[in-house]
Amino acid sequence: MNEDDFDFPDIDIDFPDVFIERLSFDDIEIPTNLKPSQRRFLRVYARARGSIEEMARKAGISPRTFYNWRDNDPDFKEALENVNADMVDVAKSNLLVNIQEGDSRSTIFFLKRYCGSKWGTTTDLPRKGRK
Repeated sequence: MNEDDFDFPDIDIDFPDVFIERLSFDDIEIPTNLKPSQRRFLRVYARARGSIEEMARKAGISPRTFYNWRDNDPDFKEALENVNADMVDVAKSNLLVNIQEGDSRSTIFFLKRYCGSKWGTTTDLPRKGRK
């Protein structure tokens, strides 16, 4: 039997246009149960992405204060972990937006990262002069 012998039904499916919105690190929520200085640091941390020393200075605290909060304040540690997770979500969302917009580098990155061996790496491809 070949495909000419099969009667395919007409299927009319209306898919809505669904687009992922580009997110910003400004969209990350900072918990209200923290000290104002802790909240200020987390806002800088979510936006700046630099060394702890630089971010602490921008937030008006010492790096030692940050490490003390992280190591001894469970609420701050949890908030820091949540901000880190939110930052990953922002990055993933923006990667998908780039793919929707036709960015080939983002598409290739996604396929290599999420489809693994099916897409391989550039080192797996034959190169001129190599066998």
